[in-house]
Amino acid sequence: MDLYSYARKYYEKWKVTPIPIVYDNNDKMIPLIKWGTIYEKSEPVLIKDEKLWKRATGIAIIPRGDHVAIDFDKLPEFDSLRDYYMEKLAEHFVVVQTKRGLHIHFEVEKPIGELRIYYYGEKIGEGGGSLFKHPWTMPPTRRSNFTYTFYKYDDVPELPKYKWEDVKDLIKFALTVDIEEITSKPLKGKNISIAVAPVKNIDQLSVEQLKILLFLIFHDMNCYGLRDLMYEWIKNGMVNMRKFGWGNRTSRFYFLHTITSVLAMIGVPHKKVADLLETYEDLDGKPNDAHESALWTVYEWEQDLFRRLYVMKRGECLFCSIRRYRNCQKNPVLRFYYYLQSRGKEKIEEIVDKLLSNGRT
Repeated sequence: MDLYSYARKYYEKWKVTPIPIVYDNNDKMIPLIKWGTIYEKSEPVLIKDEKLWKRATGIAIIPRGDHVAIDFDKLPEFDSLRDYYMEKLAEHFVVVQTKRGLHIHFEVEKPIGELRIYYYGEKIGEGGGSLFKHPWTMPPTRRSNFTYTFYKYDDVPELPKYKWEDVKDLIKFALTVDIEEITSKPLKGKNISIAVAPVKNIDQLSVEQLKILLFLIFHDMNCYGLRDLMYEWIKNGMVNMRKFGWGNRTSRFYFLHTITSVLAMIGVPHKKVADLLETYEDLDGKPNDAHESALWTVYEWEQDLFRRLYVMKRGECLFCSIRRYRNCQKNPVLRFYYYLQSRGKEKIEEIVDKLLSNGRT
């Protein structure tokens, strides 16, 4: 059966969004479509371009509705106990044999977010439902010399449905693991600022006006990657970027830290920045703790101000690269500091006056 036929079955039987993918030489999943066109849609989408599916070597699904997927990739003594694990899980769930471990699929009575799986305190897997917005590789994907397959099924089966609390009990009984559901923590702003002379009337801007201000600042600084990310946030209510590891932290943290640092350096207090970061969402959903970490690092970390603001090394910046612009190789926060010293503060004051006089929110 070709991949498009499988895509139709996943779409019709499981009510999920199937995505054509390939794996590159580094074993990294590469989608053959733009993520943003799919992630924003809450209902399942079927991509009908059969030429696209013929180019693909695999298929991934994005859960929708009440669908849940869990990836067990570090089960203890997996090589010798693989058949045991699959048999125990297949009593209740649809099991997929993967390159490193096992996936299970099922439905529950409500949408689920991000999940983390622990075995005696050690993280051995992850998972999630439609609130997590994560792609999961599915049969019959070919990945290096491995092909994903269903355990005990030759075709796409129907999904079992349970109550969420019953699922946790079934999995814990079968594998002696604990499941933690990760939820976004609401930010609690504080009445603190860093020791700078604030831009006049900066505290009067609304959250949406601050976003516009950031867009105009990055545009004037020629920081095109940051400018584009802010434009997407303003226009779509979310940022068209996936979280990925970069250096010691993730792209999400560095973006949120950068805008927090810029706002702090013009006198925006902690509480107003917290309100702004609370509205953040990207292609991986809302942050669990990156926004809290960014705020803490800038406003509360017990280090000198230089270290709190310039967490990226001199000459490091990822934002233009991920938007395919030339990398200026300049730390964006340090670049903003010099912008303020030259002509930036006066221009920012002019922008603030215009935003307040126009009453744009």
